[in-house]
Amino acid sequence: MKNNKLWLSVEETPKEIINQVKMEDGTILNSVPSIFRIKKATEKFGVYGKNWGLKEIKHSELHINTNLVIGNLSAVFFIL
Repeated sequence: MKNNKLWLSVEETPKEIINQVKMEDGTILNSVPSIFRIKKATEKFGVYGKNWGLKEIKHSELHINTNLVIGNLSAVFFIL
């Protein structure tokens, strides 16, 4: 249980910030704004760039239609 303390404190995403997007084929995707994830990490680890951050960042976008862009981000998280 001790090793799961951080996980348990952030594992549930508030329903009010989850955006649902209906795809053209009827599939429904759930999306969480990136800023929420950054805010949560700042709450847990302190100021970005001072106490923690991301490196080796790779980002790509797939434009589904004029109203939807799906982004793929891979990065290495570090904490000082």
